[in-house]
Amino acid sequence: MIQFVVAAAVGYLFRKSNQALKMDEQARHKYARAFARQVEAQQLVETKKKIADNALIKLVNRKKAILKRTMSDFLLLYSKIIKINFLPGEGIKELEGQVMNPIQLESIHNMGVLAVQPMSDEELLKNFLVAGATGAVINLAIAGPLGWAIGPVKALGDSIVNDSQRNLSNSNKQMKISNVIYSQAENLSVILDAITERSNRTSEVLAKLNLLFIKSIKHTAELIEKNGSERKKYSAEDRIALKTCINFADTIKKIIDVPMFDKEGLLIEDTEKVLVVGEEFLRNVDTTLTGN
Repeated sequence: MIQFVVAAAVGYLFRKSNQALKMDEQARHKYARAFARQVEAQQLVETKKKIADNALIKLVNRKKAILKRTMSDFLLLYSKIIKINFLPGEGIKELEGQVMNPIQLESIHNMGVLAVQPMSDEELLKNFLVAGATGAVINLAIAGPLGWAIGPVKALGDSIVNDSQRNLSNSNKQMKISNVIYSQAENLSVILDAITERSNRTSEVLAKLNLLFIKSIKHTAELIEKNGSERKKYSAEDRIALKTCINFADTIKKIIDVPMFDKEGLLIEDTEKVLVVGEEFLRNVDTTLTGN
């Protein structure tokens, strides 16, 4: 009888041990999947962030280059344009008062001076991309390394099963957490994609405008060299060419001035509005007036 009881107890222990081993194996697989899921989330965000960072760097460099060179050339040219004795109603005087007023000119000058100065990443963000902040910070709360704190398996019966059940339950919770983290990573990736798209689009529009602006400055300088400061020497087409050059400066300055992010690090919709203006200007500008 005693032998039968012992055999039954041993059999029960083996059954429970096997049950516990199966649950432990399930838990290990789930912990491994959870950990892999979190690694995927981190890699996804790091990849997207690197692409977005490169797009932002390209945009900042584009803005700086335009301010340092093209806008500087324009300011020198504009000092000659305002010496021409155009009359009200001919279009140039109106642009001088409304588009290129002293405040606008001072702003272009100051930004040009700023663009040639060495700056830290934080200063670049503040001066060229962010409104009213020292930097755009986007954080993703990704859990740290998984805590593989699996309680020691006890040697007897129900205790073995109870521990394994708790272990399996914890692995299920960790899997749910990793899925939430991955979902957050996907959401942030959408934001980073939007930043990349907006940055690249802005860089592209500025590059196209700047190319035509350079040609317009050259063409306008040639007109002034030929006609001097006597307004009667300027044909209607010449005056339109001068106005086009001024409008290039105004359009480009608007795009450069509008920050990419607000102080909370969120994309500003005004960048979309000025991009539409810039793209519309490109579609409608008569390239013959830029000296092409």
